[in-house]
Amino acid sequence: MKKSLLGLLVLLLFGQCKHSIQPATPVDDVLIYDTAHADPGLNILDQKERSLLLDMRGNVLKEYPWGFIKVLSDGTMLGASDSMLAKFDVNGKVLWQVPISHVHHEITVDDGGAIYLFVSQMDKFKGINLRYDVILILSPEGKVIYRWSLLDHWNEYFSIISKSVMLKDLLIPFDSAQGIEEYISQAPERFFIKARNDQGSGEAYEWSHLNSMQVLPDNSLAGFNPAFRKGNLLISLNPYACYGILDTATRRFEWIGYLPDPTRLHTVTLTPQNTILIFQNSTDAEYWDEDKQGREAYLNPLHKVFAPRPFIKPVGRPWVSITEYEPRANKIVWEYTAEPKESMAAPFLGSAQRLPNGNTLICASTDQEGTKVMELDTNKKQVWLYLPTEKDWETHLPASFYRMTRIGQAISEKMKNQLTR
Repeated sequence: MKKSLLGLLVLLLFGQCKHSIQPATPVDDVLIYDTAHADPGLNILDQKERSLLLDMRGNVLKEYPWGFIKVLSDGTMLGASDSMLAKFDVNGKVLWQVPISHVHHEITVDDGGAIYLFVSQMDKFKGINLRYDVILILSPEGKVIYRWSLLDHWNEYFSIISKSVMLKDLLIPFDSAQGIEEYISQAPERFFIKARNDQGSGEAYEWSHLNSMQVLPDNSLAGFNPAFRKGNLLISLNPYACYGILDTATRRFEWIGYLPDPTRLHTVTLTPQNTILIFQNSTDAEYWDEDKQGREAYLNPLHKVFAPRPFIKPVGRPWVSITEYEPRANKIVWEYTAEPKESMAAPFLGSAQRLPNGNTLICASTDQEGTKVMELDTNKKQVWLYLPTEKDWETHLPASFYRMTRIGQAISEKMKNQLTR
């Protein structure tokens, strides 16, 4: 949405406000706050190595030099820098830290306090610098007790993503007997998308970009499929428009969900209603033209090697949707898109969180237009709207944030009691 339209939108929204909605003064970033229907609590607004603690009126209570923050039940927090994982209190005092490099996107915990996270690693493979994902489980004190590497699961992962809407009509059918190593050995320079090499010199390529992980709670879906048992990991297999459940005991993906549209995805979570809530990113048709050679290699890497197949450009989907799926029937039971759809875009960032009162918290960001956070009730009515006015210090454009997380009221009260100014 253009800035010229933003004022009109706010004016229209204020014109529809009821007595419990409190339009803020022009200097405030919270434009709607329906105190009767918004789910109360504090908020964490995340960037890669910086996070803000906010109250419901948009006041910044604390700023932390850590990203991907997870708030624990006692009000302490876990967060990452590029080289460290740390536990700290609400005032930012570090309780412990351990050297773990390249933590990204997700830090979470199970009921016993074990810590789960993604790290990005790089190795030489077939002569190229290959970046891939590793899942680590740490003790509550920060000691590594489990490691799962995608590098050890080439064939399984390739078989999964090759069936996604992103790849199934573009890749030559996967031959599991041949194995992915044979595909790569034919044309390794065309198999991967180029990625920033932040772990050494030379060119790098990215094989995976996992970006959300939930330790499954108790749920009734285990009767439908044992993969849904408590303690398994629900993981977003971004950018391949699919997600899966990793069994940490068998070390295999035991269940896969496929999206019908060719989109990136974020924050795949099982809700208390036994549905799966997903933030599905926008994808402009022009996006596929920005780096045609790279995208061609990413989506249809081997057509020049094995067959003269033309590059098929996916259809654009220039809008965000927050979609809730019933996994047994794989059907949509709830979905939100803006009106008009194209007025909310977020090609690379975004989050959705189902709140305890049934509302849904949505965070969408673009490099040009910054961040928009809204809380919707079950009827998709906005009960909280937050538009941060902070500027990026380099570009002077509105700042983009990765996600917002609402902290439950009980934990928020503990944090408020511990907070010092």
